Amino acid sequence: RCAMVFQNSTLFDSMTLLDNVALPIRKHFDMSLKQARAEARKKLALVDMEDEAERYPADFGDGMRKKVAIARALTLDPEFVIFDEPTTGIDPISANIVDRLIRDLSDRLGVTSIVVSHDLRSIFGVADRVAMLYQGQFIIDGPPQALRDSSDPIVQQFINGRPDGPMEV
Repeated sequence: RCAMVFQNSTLFDSMTLLDNVALPIRKHFDMSLKQARAEARKKLALVDMEDEAERYPADFGDGMRKKVAIARALTLDPEFVIFDEPTTGIDPISANIVDRLIRDLSDRLGVTSIVVSHDLRSIFGVADRVAMLYQGQFIIDGPPQALRDSSDPIVQQFINGRPDGPMEV
């Protein structure tokens, strides 16, 4: 099984955090609402949001909503979770919390996290392995240090954020 955490948390504003997380449980498993909500509480506990279960997404900033989106992705007990730009648009403190959560859940639950990101700080904090695509081709595939150590001019332009170089933006 594979789950996805989208760049924009895609929570329903009219539903509590608990019901947002319970929704895929109800859709994919034959459970009563009570059972689905009990399972959803467990997933919210994994991201330290269980005490906020009855509140609404609008009560929280992007970083906390991202945590709820992660809890919702975990409802399917996936082997893989794809994170699309998980730290884009959130403050550095919340980004660090999300990065730590991704790493912790990967380690604790044995879930493989596939993180698509342009945030180098996040990449170096979360990744065991890094792949960089350029024009549909892998130009780096290895440990994060391989990205830092690469002499490839495209990689160097990217990690140093230089507008001049072989990469067209």
